[in-house]
Amino acid sequence: MAPLRPSSPTSPTKAPSDTDPGAAEAGANGHPGGRVPPRATLRMVAAICVVSFLAVCVLVGLAASLGDQRRHPHDDESGGGGGGLSYVQLALQSHRSSGAAKVKLAVAIKTGAAVAADRIPIQQVTFVSRLRQHLYVGETPDLRVGNEEVVDVYTGTLQAALARLEAEGRGVGEGGGSNHTSVESRDSIEGGGRLKRRQALRRHSRRLARRLASANPDDRVQVDQASKGWQLDAHKNLPALRELHARFPGADWHLMIDDDSYVVLDNLLAYLAGRDPRTPVYRGSANQFIGCDGVSDWDDGPYFAHGGSGILMSRAAVEQMLPRLDECVVRYNDCWGGDVRLALCMRDAGILLEFASGHHGEPPIRDYAYPQDPCEQPLVFHHLVPWQMQTLHELERQHARARTPLTMGSVFTAFVAARDTVAAAAASQDATGRDVAAAAGGSGVPGVALRGFDLPGNDIADFAVDSGSGGDGGGAEEEAALAAAAAAAECGTRCGSHAGCVAWAVANGRCWLKGRVAEWRESDVPGAWAGYLPDAYRCAATAAAMAGAEAAAEG
Repeated sequence: MAPLRPSSPTSPTKAPSDTDPGAAEAGANGHPGGRVPPRATLRMVAAICVVSFLAVCVLVGLAASLGDQRRHPHDDESGGGGGGLSYVQLALQSHRSSGAAKVKLAVAIKTGAAVAADRIPIQQVTFVSRLRQHLYVGETPDLRVGNEEVVDVYTGTLQAALARLEAEGRGVGEGGGSNHTSVESRDSIEGGGRLKRRQALRRHSRRLARRLASANPDDRVQVDQASKGWQLDAHKNLPALRELHARFPGADWHLMIDDDSYVVLDNLLAYLAGRDPRTPVYRGSANQFIGCDGVSDWDDGPYFAHGGSGILMSRAAVEQMLPRLDECVVRYNDCWGGDVRLALCMRDAGILLEFASGHHGEPPIRDYAYPQDPCEQPLVFHHLVPWQMQTLHELERQHARARTPLTMGSVFTAFVAARDTVAAAAASQDATGRDVAAAAGGSGVPGVALRGFDLPGNDIADFAVDSGSGGDGGGAEEEAALAAAAAAAECGTRCGSHAGCVAWAVANGRCWLKGRVAEWRESDVPGAWAGYLPDAYRCAATAAAMAGAEAAAEG
């Protein structure tokens, strides 16, 4: 049998096989019909994965960097002693060290269709931009401001509550109950008599009404009581709380504010880091009411937390109240105030208001009664116009860079002292254009002083002042102005040397030293002056930290 002849190069060959190593090698070296072997495939896939992973990392880093710039376009990455960290990075760093990063806060913000587009934007670019869980609520369906949804919590709420109660076999009469807490039982729960506190609250209510009646549109938000949003505002609080809890069930703390409120978020989170959300807490600026739940006496009924100043509630308090919410929606449907309805529902659940500082019902301008302690850390301000929110935002940034909390002393300096310096210079000019303060004593009136004003109350000392003769002629009017300025200069000087004196007022040859920067009022007493010492109302610890941060930045 003749031997087999080897195939020639032109002879047909079989296709490479996965089980034929020689064929695989031939295919890899370019033979027609060859396929990539398993090992080579794995190497190629691995290389592609590595390259893709690196590309994705680069893209994510760029997106995060651009995102930070979009969210905080005004942050100075290198200034203010922050070591190159932005405001948000500093805030997060501070939160981690203080435990505030663990705080789970959800915020409901009430608004109305007539004002939402005007008020929401400034909140969005300041403190709301840092909130992970927030919700805007209103009275109109299908309302949006930019990308922000405004949830309608009014339409159909009462009917739905009635339907649920009926389905559960629970009935309740609408409005005007007599289930209010007596003064005696309320005081026993709160731990003693509250006569002085109730009197102070009545004075506060009168001051608030007077300021709102004479409000300057550049100083505070004007309330349009004819708008649908305002008229239906009372119906929003209770359903808003239900909606907030439903959307963010993991929240430990719930805050309710208005669309003209500003939250000092760093201070609030630091405060909440030290509180236990498992304890029922209902907290805010204490106020009294009449006209709801059968309450006709200011000293009766539970205290309520003023809504615009911020109503703060723990998870335990909300969960304890929610089973009663439908009953409250129906029972208190004719009550004039949404924040009052919330207080009544909390009371029905066995929870009374915790008196608290830091919740401020007005902008911190000159006619605001500043708290006694300049180191008090504000949490919420109400009735703010956009420039005031922006000013507070800038203050928070400065304090974050200095790693120190924002205090009322710093707020006072930014909102009052700096602005009053200009106003005082203008007010010190008499009819002839002569600076009466300087003419009276050479160096002028100490601190910031305004002619024709008074700072009533908060007196810690008083005495007669020497008005002097003043001037060298020029008429009775100029002589009287010089004499009043001399008395003001003496009064201000005495304040500077008196322990605890922050402000002063003088009229008719008598000086009153004040332990607090009270509410400014125009005086009809001829020759009246009032003033304060800006450096006296300052938190020493905060001022030292801010000074250190400025020195570090300059160095």
